[in-house]
Amino acid sequence: MLPPEVRVLILEDDPILSSFLRDEFTKAIPEIGLLFARSIAEAELLINQYEIHIFVLDVNLPDGNGLDFLSDVKTVDPYAKAIIMTAYSMPEIRKRAIELGTMTFLEKPFDIEDLAQAMRTIAIPNAQESSQRFQGSLKHLQLIDIIQLKCLGKATSCLKVVNAMGQTGLIFFKDGNVVHAQTGVLQGVQAFFDVIQWKGGNIIEMDPPPPLGRETISEKWEKLILEGLRQIEDHQQNQS
Repeated sequence: MLPPEVRVLILEDDPILSSFLRDEFTKAIPEIGLLFARSIAEAELLINQYEIHIFVLDVNLPDGNGLDFLSDVKTVDPYAKAIIMTAYSMPEIRKRAIELGTMTFLEKPFDIEDLAQAMRTIAIPNAQESSQRFQGSLKHLQLIDIIQLKCLGKATSCLKVVNAMGQTGLIFFKDGNVVHAQTGVLQGVQAFFDVIQWKGGNIIEMDPPPPLGRETISEKWEKLILEGLRQIEDHQQNQS
C-alpha cells in the first residue's frame, strides 16, 4: 500500500495517452491522487495550488521542455521526485535527466507496469513488500534505470541479470550505493560497465543478497551511471 495522499502530477500533452494513464493508474494504484497538465503553463498553475509528491513528465511540450520545467521545480524543491517519459531517447536528454535527479527514464512506448513499479518504488522506497522479490523483462525499463531506482531508494540488495546469450552478472547494493559487481570473468567497475551494456534479458532481485567477500566499487553511484551512459553511447556510435 502506498502512503495516503500521494499526489502525482502527469505532464503530458497527448490526450489519448493521458486518458490511458488515468484509467490504468486508477485500477493499478488507486491510492494515488492524479493531476494532469497538457502544458507547462497548466502544470505551473497546479503546483501553485497543490503539493506534488511525484512528477511524471514528457520532454517535448507545446510551450517548452519538461526538463526545463523540472529544473525550475528543483530550485524550489531540491528533493522533488520525477519520472521522465519521452519518445526522444537521445543520450544528452537522458544525461540531463539524471543530473536533475530524475528517478527513472522511460522510452515511449513503454509498459504501464514499468511506470507503475517505478512509482511504487519512489513512493515507498524503504518498504519491505512481498512483491520486492521480482523477475521482469528489461525490454521497456532499462537496467540502468532500475539501478538508479535502487540507489535512490537506499536499497541493500543484489540484482541478478541474465542476458539474451545466457551470461549472468550480479550487481550488489548497500544502503543505496553500488558496492560490487561481477560477471563470469570480471569484477568491480569493469563488470558493472559490462553488464549495463547488455541488451535484453531478465532481472531477478535477491533479498537478502549473497554475502560479499569485499566491496570492489567505491565511486558514487551518480558518477557510475553517467560514465556508464557515456560508454553505452560510445559503443552505439562504434557500431553505427
